[in-house]
Amino acid sequence: MKEASCGVARDLMPLCAEGIASEESREWVEGHAAGCAACAQVYADMRAGTPGPVPQAQSDLTFGRALRQMLRTIRLKNVLLGFVVALVLTAVIGFGYDALCMQTRPISPERVEIAFSQLPEGLVVQTVTVEGGYRFTRYGPSGQWFGAQEEAGVYYIQFLKPIITLSSLIWSHPSYTSLNIKDGILYHHDHHDLFPGQVSEGLEITEIRVGAPDNYRTVYQKGDPIPLADEETQAYFSPW
Repeated sequence: MKEASCGVARDLMPLCAEGIASEESREWVEGHAAGCAACAQVYADMRAGTPGPVPQAQSDLTFGRALRQMLRTIRLKNVLLGFVVALVLTAVIGFGYDALCMQTRPISPERVEIAFSQLPEGLVVQTVTVEGGYRFTRYGPSGQWFGAQEEAGVYYIQFLKPIITLSSLIWSHPSYTSLNIKDGILYHHDHHDLFPGQVSEGLEITEIRVGAPDNYRTVYQKGDPIPLADEETQAYFSPW
């Protein structure tokens, strides 16, 4: 019972020391302190402005609460840190993946199948078959795209694909070239805006190579027939 009285007295002591407690509470605290040396010392220290010694039980309780609070704070910080690290890694991986998808590398000439055909107006089109598809194409007379020594009549087509590609499907796609044929002679024209019925007698092409000057495969030589495109291909390129 005495311990309960001590607890109540010490709960009221701060109010009494600051003059906030009622007169009855102050008299009761002082009466209790008159008969309890420990509480009298705490009350005296409190009124003097210095903290008194904390009882062992209260000290242990305070330490336990502080420890639990510290552990909760550490766990919260670890969760936040993990979230931030995961967010940063996701961003880095995402940007890195996009960058690698945009970076390209040449496709080996041996992995590319290409067939040429001509539209009725003389424009030459190509149908390319390659595993995983391709993103970009370099093409033109030798020296124009590769900085190599000019080889008269030689035309290069190089296909490039992303460094990272998730597709392994066999991809076949028809597309225009910068070539046209007239009177059985193959020419390279410098623009892609030829309308149906228009052909250009530019540079005569005698050989077409897939790849680059240091690694290529010849797919056309002068005199090789270029057949008329089938109806499906003609319909694909029809402007109407």
